Amino acid sequence: MEEDRLNSPHTSAISLEVFGHQLQFSQDPNSKHLGTTVWDASMVFVKFLERNCRKGRFCPAKLKGKRVIELGAGCGVAGF
Repeated sequence: MEEDRLNSPHTSAISLEVFGHQLQFSQDPNSKHLGTTVWDASMVFVKFLERNCRKGRFCPAKLKGKRVIELGAGCGVAGF
């Protein structure tokens, strides 16, 4: 049976609050796969969007009908 990678001794939990929602991710920074890591840049980007939305510079309504592609997202924090 395959090992449960999200509950191994190598994983760590990341918790991030965005727009009043608590997001929780499990990551394995020791993995050779880049998609198992919550990258610092993605957390900074999410907080940047949140701060600018609160200031009125950015709002989800401006994205309505738009297409977005996220490359190199790791665990995909910014996509959530």
